Amino acid sequence: MANEGALVVVLLPDPDHLLWPEFSRLQVPMTRPSGKAVLSECLKVEHVEFAEQDLDRASLKAHLEDASSRSAALITNSGVRRQLAAGWRVVAMRGVDGWLEKFKEWLVASNSGASGRHLLNVLVEPTHGELAKFGMLHVASRDWAAAGADSEERAARQRICRELARKIDAAQGLRLTDLKGT
Repeated sequence: MANEGALVVVLLPDPDHLLWPEFSRLQVPMTRPSGKAVLSECLKVEHVEFAEQDLDRASLKAHLEDASSRSAALITNSGVRRQLAAGWRVVAMRGVDGWLEKFKEWLVASNSGASGRHLLNVLVEPTHGELAKFGMLHVASRDWAAAGADSEERAARQRICRELARKIDAAQGLRLTDLKGT
């Protein structure tokens, strides 16, 4: 199933355990050899290695945008975006500790051309149209935008916040023209 030398990035809410329901058999410490063996079996790969350090925001963003070894950047692939959205559904939408900091990092990473558009879509998709979740994203992005260190940074953040708000509106079927006369 996996290509030789393929890179699989798994974002875990807790670095010691894999808690995703689809891998319920994997609710064992990943630092133990048996945990790695079960993960290898579920992913249908021969060997699993863990990086000694976390991917930081810049390197993950760079990996998602890199098209040097493929025909297009990973983030442009709808399947990759669906998987990222599923990860956000688990981490952000279920209230996993630390989700807000990761959300803010994702907003910062979204400040780049076409890939930024895709990154923001990944944040909106996991809400499945639930107003409370849309509200949570809106409030978190608004607060993040207001907390910029200076006027230039706040302006850049507000542009991202407005773009996210447009995506939230679109996900609800709202358009600016719908608001005429209100």
